[in-house]
Amino acid sequence: MWILGKDEITERDADGNPVRFTGLHIDISQQKRVEEKEHDFSMSLIDAAQIIVLVLDADARIVQINPYAEVISGYNQAEVKGQDWCDIFLPEEHRSNIRAILKKAIANTEVRGQINPILTKDGRELQIEWNNKTLKDPNGTVTGLLCIGHDITERQQAAKALQRSEERFRVLIEQAPEAITVYDIDLDCFVDCNIKATELFGYSREEFLAGGKNRLYPSNQPDGLPISESIADHNRRALAGETVLFERTVQKSNGQKISCEVRLVQLPCNDRRLMRASFLDITDRKRAEAEREEMETQLRQKHKMEAVGYMAGGMAHNFNNNLGIILGNVELAQLKQPRNSDVIPLLENAKIAVGRSRDLVRKIITYSRQGIQQKAPMRLTTIADETISLLKSTLPATVALQKGYSPDCNETLINADASQIQEVLINLCNNAIQAMQEKGELKIQLKPVELTQKEIPAQYDCLPGRYAKLSVQDSGCGMPAEMLDKIFDPFYTTKEAYEGAGMGLATVQGIVAQHGGIIKVNSVPDQGTVFNLYFPIIEQTYIDESEEENTTLPRGTERILFVDDDEMLASLGEKLLIEMGYQVTVMNESTEALKMFAVNAEHFDLVFTDQTMPQLSGKDLIKELKKIKPDIPTILCTGYSSKIDEDHAKELGINAFMM
Repeated sequence: MWILGKDEITERDADGNPVRFTGLHIDISQQKRVEEKEHDFSMSLIDAAQIIVLVLDADARIVQINPYAEVISGYNQAEVKGQDWCDIFLPEEHRSNIRAILKKAIANTEVRGQINPILTKDGRELQIEWNNKTLKDPNGTVTGLLCIGHDITERQQAAKALQRSEERFRVLIEQAPEAITVYDIDLDCFVDCNIKATELFGYSREEFLAGGKNRLYPSNQPDGLPISESIADHNRRALAGETVLFERTVQKSNGQKISCEVRLVQLPCNDRRLMRASFLDITDRKRAEAEREEMETQLRQKHKMEAVGYMAGGMAHNFNNNLGIILGNVELAQLKQPRNSDVIPLLENAKIAVGRSRDLVRKIITYSRQGIQQKAPMRLTTIADETISLLKSTLPATVALQKGYSPDCNETLINADASQIQEVLINLCNNAIQAMQEKGELKIQLKPVELTQKEIPAQYDCLPGRYAKLSVQDSGCGMPAEMLDKIFDPFYTTKEAYEGAGMGLATVQGIVAQHGGIIKVNSVPDQGTVFNLYFPIIEQTYIDESEEENTTLPRGTERILFVDDDEMLASLGEKLLIEMGYQVTVMNESTEALKMFAVNAEHFDLVFTDQTMPQLSGKDLIKELKKIKPDIPTILCTGYSSKIDEDHAKELGINAFMM
């Protein structure tokens, strides 16, 4: 209560003694009580606070500590009161520095908060962040310091652990086998990368971080998707928590494009959308996969061709038997007719038709690599020149035929059947003329080359070395890629039904394979086609052994044992040979023929036998006959066989081999 006046007022103190006031008097008892309550409240807050509170005097001796400080330090108020703060709480190496700080604070010099360790009673070291405030008396003199501390030990340990974790993470990134980048979606830029990334893509770290994603990704991918659309989809999936794995074409600083396997994940970050992308260069792997797929395709083609070849050979054998019966009977019928008979022209037409069918069977047999060949060392230039001469007589004037031989081809020899190589050339040139609609350029080129194992397709059992490369190139319509895998299939054709049976290229492939060669095709629609044929070069002197063929029909009176399990063929053979003057004994079972020969070996001058027969094959029959009569002449005949050829027949002592 305030009391205004000039009279003396007598009051009594708490002990009842009179207190005299003169002049203007104010009753401050209530104010004192409020201040005491505020002080008590403040002290209650300090006591209850989860912070360290120290009160130091001007000499840095401890005046008071709050309960939390007692809990943290392990000391109670009585133990530390009046003690030097630095001696009690500080590690020795920090005392001089902290004393200097306190001295500045007591001198009323501004000192911002600092961090220093304290030692607890049990010897633990805690990291404390301090804020100091000077205490002053009514005259402004500094009487001490109020020190408020926060225990940040756990926070610092966590920070150090995080730092160590980040360091380990950085080490792991730098030592990772793949290139790693960190991309900020919102800023549209790279914010980090490892050394592998700089090495793989060819940019320095500064150049890398200065560029956006378009620096790495070409505008379009092989799948046709714009890169912006595909990356946006990947980012959406990664932001949803998915680990996104995909393959992409990536462009290096020098413009080279490589294939990469990319693993995209979102990095945890409170206020930023960061993506970590790991790039693994799989260019070599993709190339190897493509080569493996190509090899598998070639091997499948090889196996398919072999299977079709065996089937074609078996068909040819049966077809040949039937054609033989037809042709033999037609010829017998001709022989039985008078020279002026009206039937003879009809029979001649039948023979022509049978001959055409025989030619088709011959092509099938050639395709199945079972045809008879008359191979000899020869110059490929000679065969090519002869073929070009033949072609020029029938070549349309609108087709320009060019030839180009390298100078060293004249001395290049191959082991070949000239008629078959010529057939290959004529076939390829005729196809080229048709592809050009009889208008354009046709080139025949020849040069020696060296082939490595890698350059030899898997479907060819050829060795690396020197080859004669014969090329037939046209400027025609070309072929799409999907057609190139089919053109050598038997009976596959793009021509009209009346233009061919589709055996031309199949025959070409069969002939090339029989000569130990290779055939490759390159074609681009509307730009033309080139067939490259490779024949192994031999180191041998060329000898011209050409001679005229003797076409005189043989006649005789010798005794022939004719063995064939096909009764019609056996009967036909008997009639034809008898017509030529020979004495013929026919047997349809090879085992019975062997038994009869064993008893009457001297009765026969020649044995003519089929190869493919049940129980005992032709070559096995001859082997047994030779045991009985070693000098007996023998002829082995077959429409098709995968078990024997002319060379093998000679090795077995067989005198002649016929298809």
